Amino acid sequence: MLVPAGARWDCRGCAKCCHHHVLGPVEPEIVRGIEAFGVEKLWPDGDGRPWVVQQDRDTGEGAYLEKVDGHCVFLQPDGGCAVHAAMGAAAKPGFCREYPFTVMREPRGVSVTVREGCGGAAESSLDGRLLEDHAQEVLDLPRAYPIPTFSPKHVVLVPGLGVELDDWIVLEDALVNDVLEHDRQPAAHMAAMRALVLRSVRRPVTPPVPEKVTQATEALLHVFGLVLDDVLQNDGGSPAEQAFSRRLLGNVARARAMLPLGVPELDRSGRDFASLIIRSFLLGKRFAQDGGVAAGLGLLLHSLHTSALASGVMPGQPVSAEALSVVFSDHVRLIHNRSLQPIRKKARPALVDMFLHAV
Repeated sequence: MLVPAGARWDCRGCAKCCHHHVLGPVEPEIVRGIEAFGVEKLWPDGDGRPWVVQQDRDTGEGAYLEKVDGHCVFLQPDGGCAVHAAMGAAAKPGFCREYPFTVMREPRGVSVTVREGCGGAAESSLDGRLLEDHAQEVLDLPRAYPIPTFSPKHVVLVPGLGVELDDWIVLEDALVNDVLEHDRQPAAHMAAMRALVLRSVRRPVTPPVPEKVTQATEALLHVFGLVLDDVLQNDGGSPAEQAFSRRLLGNVARARAMLPLGVPELDRSGRDFASLIIRSFLLGKRFAQDGGVAAGLGLLLHSLHTSALASGVMPGQPVSAEALSVVFSDHVRLIHNRSLQPIRKKARPALVDMFLHAV
């Protein structure tokens, strides 16, 4: 069992996971159980409307929970789950019970990490249960699909350079340990990891160009702003979804306005939270969806910088983990939206620049 050293988590009941997410797939036995119990008892305002629908979410046909005003139909006014309250945790869909964990098979075993989009991740990282105490329970959960496996023959580090899987595992250990052992700002972590990555493939460590990081940050924020503008003008969805899009657009606008002043530094709590995020990102192999380690870490740095810029702190003041996480959990949802996948792919050169020139 592989977990980030010292990682902790417990649910804070913020209910962010019940809003603005793809809610599925739901196991057939869970659907049958809820139907047998009585949907009207769990969703009294439903008036016979469908609570689950068969959809194709690019992963095959499956059942997905419906949403009302942007959230799950079973979300109660107090932020709790009606299914959980009436039927117990075992009656909930597997994806609900697994969130916010990411599980991944790899050569050393199975890793369990906490997703960056969890609204309570920062708070619970201080006093939640150790992740080791959750891990077996998470592995035993029912799943509509098997646990994914990370097993490429070749891991892309930077465009044109990569290593064999076994060599990557050794390098990943070195990267994770370096982040764990040093108290740094996120960009400084990236600079140190860049040196380890390039030395692993016997390439010189060239001087960074900070201007390229600023240019890439501005370019990405500009594109995200255009996308959100288009969403609000053409199909904003329900009132809650429109409000969420406006909040995301506000974050992007604040980050762009503050960027000329420079990215604020994080205080100790913010640095500790960023360290945990980076280590979880590596151990969970979340860089794989961006086509390589450099692009994935570049996108992560962009998210951390955007969150610090949009956190609302006064110029010259450090950003706490609490202030960082409020924006970070929302921004992560934005960049992982399915509609933005083509944009992320086109942005890979800029993301690689973020990683190669951070200082």
